[in-house]
Amino acid sequence: MIAEVVMEPEDADSAQFSLCVFLIFGLMMLPMAVPLWDWRALVYALANLSVVRMLLTAISLIGSRLEKP
Repeated sequence: MIAEVVMEPEDADSAQFSLCVFLIFGLMMLPMAVPLWDWRALVYALANLSVVRMLLTAISLIGSRLEKP
């Protein structure tokens, strides 16, 4: 059973503000980080965002007894 989560308006506003702060911080740090990138870092990032994350999710769902869609 999936529980429904109801956020109060104040909580939603603070969550949105937090996301905006992290976005602005990331945009400020991006120009300093771009010169440090190389092809190995980009391959690692893409692999981590796709293959590794899917593999870990599949492993964590093995014991959950969920049916395949």
